[in-house]
Amino acid sequence: MNLIRIIMNKLYISVYCTAAVAIVLTAGLLLSGCKGQTMTSSSPSSASASTQQSQQETSAPQTANNSFIEPIAGVRPIAVMIDNEGTKSYPQGGLDKAQIVYEILVENGETRLMPLYWGVDPSMIGPVRSSRHYFLDYVLENDAIYVHIGWSPMAERDIKLFKINNINGVGYGGEVFWDITTDKNNWQDSYTSMDKLSAFIKKAKYRTDTTKDLVFKYLPDTQSGPANAAAQSSSIDQTPTAATMTEATSATTTEATSAATIEVSQNMNAASDAQTVNIVYSKWYSCGYQFDSSANSYIRIRKGKPDLERTSGKPLVASNIIIQYEQNATLKGDVKGRQNVVTVGSGKGFYIVEGKSYGLKWSKKDRTSPTLYTYDNGDPILLLPGPTWIQIVPVYSKVTID
Repeated sequence: MNLIRIIMNKLYISVYCTAAVAIVLTAGLLLSGCKGQTMTSSSPSSASASTQQSQQETSAPQTANNSFIEPIAGVRPIAVMIDNEGTKSYPQGGLDKAQIVYEILVENGETRLMPLYWGVDPSMIGPVRSSRHYFLDYVLENDAIYVHIGWSPMAERDIKLFKINNINGVGYGGEVFWDITTDKNNWQDSYTSMDKLSAFIKKAKYRTDTTKDLVFKYLPDTQSGPANAAAQSSSIDQTPTAATMTEATSATTTEATSAATIEVSQNMNAASDAQTVNIVYSKWYSCGYQFDSSANSYIRIRKGKPDLERTSGKPLVASNIIIQYEQNATLKGDVKGRQNVVTVGSGKGFYIVEGKSYGLKWSKKDRTSPTLYTYDNGDPILLLPGPTWIQIVPVYSKVTID
């Protein structure tokens, strides 16, 4: 896919315009074989080379989809805990409407998803499942209203500790959910809708505005990469929101993945090809992405097949993919094998956009503060307008970018 890459050291201009662009949703490409960048452990090595590169100009990518609604400053999003276990949960509903989706490991080598919604109205969202405590750190940094059915003991504690406005299918808010099957033994069939959630939020008198800054900013044009982030960032404040440090999900770690090694044939400050992405969370679960150059976006793959949306039957797509390495471990004494994930500290990963991959650094000072994302050279990451999937992966995950 043609794109504009201008990588210059410390180029700053104070221009920020607001033209929105987005990505065409398209159908079905399967994930191809893995080669190229083969990640055998947790994180990319630190980049040491200069980021100066010659200008490379090509025609701008296609931007036919103008339906994407960017996250709205000053408005609280709604975050929903979505099941992703096995086949009964599939296909899920409402993920195609989310501006941001987090995917994180849970017990038994599976994952759960947490979409965030601003100003959109999916008619089916689900299947909704129980809360896990480390997902709350991304609820808190976005100041979201949180939707779930049940909770783990640590999640129950933390929802009360942080006084998170929540809608709980086995407690306050149970009336907003319905089951799509008549099987009383099926715990993976509960759905809700934005209309029902909005009505309950009004009834509960939950605050719908926020003083927290958005975690992400978006490019005002179709240019992505470190140089354009630097060029657009001079007028954008990415200072962390002040928050009182309370109990972290685990011991805070600096450079959570610094001890690991990785096989990468190219400088992580530079763009590398990213036509296919494969992420192995465990021997039971993998996901990935296939770049569709005609739409300038990625088709999401789940367990080797295109990941479909329940209501439309179409594949889910992403304009931006963030792969974020975080440490995890099974909670001591937890008979169900629930996990702890270290969200606080700093680490590395990859930012994937427009058929290219870049080295990424992340940092989060405490549970309520925003995660800050930069390229390896320190420039802030500004997103291409369109859906963003944040893949929070264990440090031992095998990630292949080709």
